[in-house]
Amino acid sequence: MSETAAAPPRLSRLVALLRQAAGILVGGLLASLVWVFFLQEGVERGWTTVDWVRPLGELLGAGPDEAARLGWYASMVAWVALALVLVPAARLVGGSLWRRTLAVAAVPFLLWGLLFMGLVDAREPEWAAGLLGWESGWEAAAMALAGSVFSTVLLLRVHDLLSGTTWWEPKEHSLEASLAALAAPSLELPEQRPEQGGERPGA
Repeated sequence: MSETAAAPPRLSRLVALLRQAAGILVGGLLASLVWVFFLQEGVERGWTTVDWVRPLGELLGAGPDEAARLGWYASMVAWVALALVLVPAARLVGGSLWRRTLAVAAVPFLLWGLLFMGLVDAREPEWAAGLLGWESGWEAAAMALAGSVFSTVLLLRVHDLLSGTTWWEPKEHSLEASLAALAAPSLELPEQRPEQGGERPGA
């Protein structure tokens, strides 16, 4: 097979790979925004004292003034990295969007409740709230669980859209077919059409 003949399949594989990467990147970034919204909304409304962005920033070494900003950036990176795991795992599960979501949404929730909250308890005592944030009440766990579900469903949906092949592929149109379709409705002059409903008056 010549180089010219082999080029289209290689190009198709490259485009497919770029679609997958776009789905993971964009889906992960949007999911991070939803995740932060749910966790910070609980704090802003006074439902819970379990914060996310500031403790995360401080765990990464930022001072009090920069902790929130670093926590935001770290959330975006974390969700893009998490997408690399959740998307293939959801594909293995298969089925509807919600079935795939519910199958893998426990991963971010448990990472938050066990790993993140465990690190906070050990290294940032002023933010400590116990595993799953349970020492501050059930509200923190509820917000994190809701954030996990909605972030995951958004991630998977965006990935499905950006990596799908139906709307990315260029549509082939024939000029002759398009002209024929435009001419097809009627090539007759009005006076050549058969009369409907009887003869016109005065005929």
